[in-house]
Amino acid sequence: MAKPEIATERTRLSIPFDDRQRAIRAAGKLADGSNALDYVKEEKVWYAQPGANLSRLKEWIFDPNKVIEEPPLDIQAIEDEFTAWLEERGAIIKDPIEFDGQKHYVDTVDGKAGSKKGVYAAFLDGRPAGWYRDYKNGGEIQKWVSTGAAPNPEQMAMLRADAAARREQRAAAQADKFDQTANRLMEEYNRLPDATGDLAYLKNKQVIAANGLKADERGNVVIPLFNADGEFRTLERIWSDGSKHLEKDGQAWGSFFVVGGQLKDGDNLLYAEGYATAASISEAINQPVIMTVNAGNMVEVAGRLKDTFPNSTHYFLADNDIYKDENVGLEKATEAAELTAGHVLVPAFSNPKEGLTDYNDLHVSEGLEQVRLQVEGAINQMNRVDTMPTDNPNITDVNHSSTDSAAVAAPEKAAPVASTPAAAEPVEAAPVASAPAAAEAVEAAPVASAPADAEAVEAAPVASAPAAAEAVEAA
Repeated sequence: MAKPEIATERTRLSIPFDDRQRAIRAAGKLADGSNALDYVKEEKVWYAQPGANLSRLKEWIFDPNKVIEEPPLDIQAIEDEFTAWLEERGAIIKDPIEFDGQKHYVDTVDGKAGSKKGVYAAFLDGRPAGWYRDYKNGGEIQKWVSTGAAPNPEQMAMLRADAAARREQRAAAQADKFDQTANRLMEEYNRLPDATGDLAYLKNKQVIAANGLKADERGNVVIPLFNADGEFRTLERIWSDGSKHLEKDGQAWGSFFVVGGQLKDGDNLLYAEGYATAASISEAINQPVIMTVNAGNMVEVAGRLKDTFPNSTHYFLADNDIYKDENVGLEKATEAAELTAGHVLVPAFSNPKEGLTDYNDLHVSEGLEQVRLQVEGAINQMNRVDTMPTDNPNITDVNHSSTDSAAVAAPEKAAPVASTPAAAEPVEAAPVASAPAAAEAVEAAPVASAPADAEAVEAAPVASAPAAAEAVEAA
């Protein structure tokens, strides 16, 4: 009797919908009594668990060669067709199409690089289909359906398994590239001298060089970025003119820098976009501030840190981009607050005018003491509100989308504050009014560019990453 083949790792299967019960019965249970098969809902793909008897599942084991041999199963042709359709509508497609039913943001030909005003989703349910939305041009949803023949159930199962395999391969290749870049940049970073307050950018912003900042030979500020596990991932450079540059192949998305101390569970977590803003806040209130590089990454970082620091309250000190067509800073800070059940703070200026948007602007225009009064006042006020009985008739929510709302009982000119209730899911604020919901539509417009997409000028490496909690904040 032939010896059964036992899976030593998760094994991808191609199980048609009508075969699922037969496959489950054939697979049976593992030695510990758990199911031998696992269904990943997001991928709509079945896997045999380690320890499963693959001899019973041979007819369903995914074989990529079958995909290549049979034209109806050529997912590459489907990807090419959808890519061409997207590009005809102004989308810039740099990466392979993901047929996972999720939203993927892309740049557009008439949008600013990195703004990611286009969004698509692609599906492998029945006939391959998808949709696209360009927020730069009205945000109307356009739908696409593959012109090829609709796959039969067996072909559909194979298409999904093939798409999952491709995603896994791309993710592994990307992770390897990120690691290689991080190692190179770490070495470069270690060779650089510590930054001083004499650097042009820091002098212009009237902020100090926090622990961990470096300076390169051109006088640029060099900031290390870490992930939530404390691992060094990439660098941001800030030139003397204030322009900011990320390493092309560095993993900036989800990475951050902490200015002014260490993060601790149970303490308030304060977030700001750029280094100067974070440095002004940290110096004013003598607390660490998390620098997230940009508004979009603020949401990503907050989502990761809320699990690392479950007992902390999150405060998002937003760039109030009130003078722009889209207030990306406030929108993304609000989204991050909804994700973490946190609060949004924005600065209040004695003489509001274009160009005054963040707490560093408040520092430079009205002094560090005004930053302290506004930030501490707003946080203290929100702490009081959070601890008061919910049936107190004098306590009301402040509309978080309003930049004119006055803080309750804040000293002098307290920053407008938004108390944001917890949300089951992060909600993206639509760039233009509220976008009508569609069955397959996104909830809202993408507003922030992923830092990893930004091309950077020579990025410097960094030494062994101090814990993310200790990482200094950046730009």
